[in-house]
Amino acid sequence: FPSLLTIVAERVGVQLPSNLLFIISILLLLGVCLHLSWELSVVEDETRTLAEEVAILRTMVEDMSSRDGDAPATPTTK
Repeated sequence: FPSLLTIVAERVGVQLPSNLLFIISILLLLGVCLHLSWELSVVEDETRTLAEEVAILRTMVEDMSSRDGDAPATPTTK
């Protein structure tokens, strides 16, 4: 495997094979960071959508319970 890194470093034009290894590692870590950032954005959007749906459902339940004359169905906190 070390000879493979040396061959690739020569073809790419990098003087030291270790420098090529560091460049590849940095690019890989950058790709992982970008992917995780994208996944976090997707999860935030899903969380926002779910929070909106819960708020709508809670409002509907409160409206239905107020029409029936019952007490609100929300639990009390201490």
